[in-house]
Amino acid sequence: MRYNFLLLIMELLILSTACNRHTRVEGTESENARWNTYEKMVKQYSTTNADSMLPVAKSMELEAKKAGNKHWEARAYLLQSDYFELKGNSEMSVQLCNKALQMAESNQDSLLLKLAHSNLASHYLLTGLYEKAEAENKYCLTYAESKKDTAEMARYYNDLGNIAENTNRLKEAQDYFLKSIQIAERRNDTTILAISIRNLAYVMMKSDDSAKALKYFNSAAQLLSNPKYASKLSTLYSDLGIYYRNSNPDSALYYYTKALNVMKIVGDADFIMATKFNMANLQLDIGNLSEAAAIFSEIYQQTIERGNLMGQAYCAYNLAITYEKRNNRQKASEFYEKAEKLATTLNKPDFQIRVLEALALYHKKLGNTSLALSEFEQFMNLKDSLNTIGAKAEIRELQTRFDTERKEHEISVLKQKETDQQAKLHVRLLLIISLLVFLLATGGGLGLSYYYYRQRTIAYHKLMEQYRDSVRAGQKVSTNIAKPENNIESNLENSELKHALENLMVEKEAHLNPRLSIDDVSASLGIHRKTISAFINSNYSMNFNQFLNYYRVEEAKRRLSDSFHSLKKIEVIGQESGFNSKAAFYRAFQSFTGVLPTYYRDNI
Repeated sequence: MRYNFLLLIMELLILSTACNRHTRVEGTESENARWNTYEKMVKQYSTTNADSMLPVAKSMELEAKKAGNKHWEARAYLLQSDYFELKGNSEMSVQLCNKALQMAESNQDSLLLKLAHSNLASHYLLTGLYEKAEAENKYCLTYAESKKDTAEMARYYNDLGNIAENTNRLKEAQDYFLKSIQIAERRNDTTILAISIRNLAYVMMKSDDSAKALKYFNSAAQLLSNPKYASKLSTLYSDLGIYYRNSNPDSALYYYTKALNVMKIVGDADFIMATKFNMANLQLDIGNLSEAAAIFSEIYQQTIERGNLMGQAYCAYNLAITYEKRNNRQKASEFYEKAEKLATTLNKPDFQIRVLEALALYHKKLGNTSLALSEFEQFMNLKDSLNTIGAKAEIRELQTRFDTERKEHEISVLKQKETDQQAKLHVRLLLIISLLVFLLATGGGLGLSYYYYRQRTIAYHKLMEQYRDSVRAGQKVSTNIAKPENNIESNLENSELKHALENLMVEKEAHLNPRLSIDDVSASLGIHRKTISAFINSNYSMNFNQFLNYYRVEEAKRRLSDSFHSLKKIEVIGQESGFNSKAAFYRAFQSFTGVLPTYYRDNI
């Protein structure tokens, strides 16, 4: 740390000495070279050593003030704004942008105005303020058009298309991306052209035009077929695999395989391992257990060779599940034990919870009730200690399951002791009979309450029918019977619906499907979409999209804090968590956590 700091000081001293050799007599070209050196250094640090960005940008600001150069002083503020945006301090980032904007307006500096508006556009897009982002991008587009800067025009058309897509203005998004494609074709710019076509494919997906979407994806893939674009092409294929995972497993496997084949050109071992892991999980989901076991075993050996403990833990856990499904108890027990030891060593609570629950269910299946109960208790204590959003409801459900298991265990113990304790047989029988009577009495009371409720409901409907008939006849009827309170029935229905929704999200991981809609949930549960929407509003104080994004953000948090996913790009984690765009992911993540994903990963 001390070495890095001294190195930074030396670089600043050398830079300052080099800059001071330029005099104002040398003209604009020399001065621009002077400030460009600072700017390049800051931008280089943004990808290699973010903490060094601010000191260099501050030095640039001081030098510009001494030289009386307002243009480069303002650009120093924009670089500082980039630093604070990278660190998740949105308020400071906007303040510095506005400061640069004011200086540009007072000096009538058109280039500086464009740069300031461009910075604000990027900030608003990342934070989900689409209306403001659109206004800033349109300003920058107008400037680019006035300068006939086609590269910048294509960029801003793309940004405007992304904004339109995220606000569900799909026709506008399509028009913007088509304009960007036209410009890129005229410029013969393969990268911009491929990105624009890929974005257009995502719009077609949202428009439920899968044929055109696939056509555009294939066009983008052809453009990126050159080996120098191998990394971008493999990422595109991997994204397609994630997209098709839930709806079309065969297509998902096809694209995962293509991603692996392309990435062999680049030789990115981490990407290859992550893609193979996705393939193995898919094989496990569709029941190809032999294939899944082979791939997980290969990755497991690689993680051992590389000393990747988190990778070993995840592979051991998935191998245990695979062997359990293949009824290979010896292998399943072996890998469950390895997963448990690694989870304890790594001290990752989320992963420990998952392993403990799987172990408890596995030992219950084997008939080892005592061990299963012990693991359930550890599981619930750890879950309770995390105190995360939404955990209380899950803990109550697990507590019920735990109590049921404990009661079953106690009954089995009583049955075993019956043969040795004949003298206490009558007492035990009396206790059992008393319990049965209590349950019957309770059930009878609930039944009577429900019967009374139904009778009141029937009477109410009859009275209302009579009332409507009398109104038609011009008569008046007494309305002594009030509408019954919808207590028992609604509580029963709410409990069942809540269980069904949470099962769909937690067990089936439906939220990982980026195209999941309320109509899909309605079809899956067999419940009208209005009922589901009203239930979520009243019980969770959210709309349907917020409800989905909550589970997606929780999944993203788990992956961001998981060292196994540490080498993945944040955009890929957002897509794997169910978000269909970077902007939507950033907006939802900041809404639920108060920080951006980049800040969360750096400070977890």
